[in-house]
Amino acid sequence: MRCATQFDVVEALKGYVTRSLLFVNSALQVADAEAYVGDGTGVVKGVFFGLHWLTHPDLTRRIEQGKPLDNAPDFAHLYGAEGVDPAIGYTDYKVAV
Repeated sequence: MRCATQFDVVEALKGYVTRSLLFVNSALQVADAEAYVGDGTGVVKGVFFGLHWLTHPDLTRRIEQGKPLDNAPDFAHLYGAEGVDPAIGYTDYKVAV
């Protein structure tokens, strides 16, 4: 799986997580999430799409229709700044066509 790090974090750490549930985050693509949860080992119990949820107002439709999760987060506006419209970076992401 392609991850942000140079190694597979789940593979590297799963031996240390023996009495806890393991959940994965960090900008996963749908195929990666399905592979982690459905690999048959039961190591990963669930995945989160936090940042994708913010940057894709149509996230569930994109997943259902196999469309890419390609909106980049607007980090400059994500936490707000004085004099900046608070909707920028939250409600202005494009929907898939």
